[in-house]
Amino acid sequence: MSCKKSATDYVSESTATTIDIESEEVKGKIIGKEGRNIRTFERLTGVDIIVDEAPNQVTLSCFDPIRREVAALALQKLLKDAEFILVASKTLSKTLRTNLPKKLNEPEKKMAYDAGFSDLPQEVIKLLGRFKYRYSYGQNLVKHSMEMVNLGAQLASEVGANVELTKKACLLHDIGKVLTHEIEGKPHHHISGDIVRKYLKDEVLANAVESHHGDIEPKTTEAILVQIADAISGARPGARRDNYEDYVKRVKALEDIAKQYESVKEAYAIHAGREVRVIFKPDVASDEDVTLLSHKIAKEIEETQSYPGSVKVTGIREYRVTEEAK
Repeated sequence: MSCKKSATDYVSESTATTIDIESEEVKGKIIGKEGRNIRTFERLTGVDIIVDEAPNQVTLSCFDPIRREVAALALQKLLKDAEFILVASKTLSKTLRTNLPKKLNEPEKKMAYDAGFSDLPQEVIKLLGRFKYRYSYGQNLVKHSMEMVNLGAQLASEVGANVELTKKACLLHDIGKVLTHEIEGKPHHHISGDIVRKYLKDEVLANAVESHHGDIEPKTTEAILVQIADAISGARPGARRDNYEDYVKRVKALEDIAKQYESVKEAYAIHAGREVRVIFKPDVASDEDVTLLSHKIAKEIEETQSYPGSVKVTGIREYRVTEEAK
């Protein structure tokens, strides 16, 4: 029932932003004499301009969504200038970068308000402001988090859990993703828990936030509901992009790391590569060997592979003896 009530159409995000223009003549203004305008603009913003695709449109292409947003704002302002004086674009670009934090907060204040938490600390609001420019396999963090708020509310209501706690945990569960480049050596969900402890001083909420990837034990029903909502949102058809060949290679690599050991009988990557179950040969590996090798496999995966979230390694050793009574 929750899935039906929270169903969402998804269009995967890309690395391009499209801007409508009044006429095809404007493209000539953007290009400039011998391509001077377009070359200068691309050099100053670090964004490629594509002008020869759709009519009355230009496309800005860049892997960095913040640079793309700055370039889009700059181009829209420059197009209002009849002369398209690109000499001023350097100053304009700097001005936009300076004022961008203000622009970041505007939609995300609405995001917190729509989720029902307009009284969040200002430091948390600022971090929510970066959600618009953060993606996971093409899924925008704003859309993902707001969908989770919806799902979490429905799930909590149906099982009799704390709706407000579940919604707040869903809103903040991935807030650590915007700081992963600043805080090295910590998974994003651990950072999320630290942020909640620092600014909201709520241990129950912190656990619900940081336990959604399963490596930290969920202590409440609400924490488990956050896990469920996260799995539903990420698994929706079209919600995330993952090239099929790359996906197969990534999952196979996880299995191959485990299979390289002689004491391993078989290894299976399950849950879309989030867990590797390693079955050991009981007559070759002892219980101590299973513990040691499971840790070793997890460490090698961490050091050599690229993957979203975390990967759990589960070692299994089953020893059976069968005797027949005649």
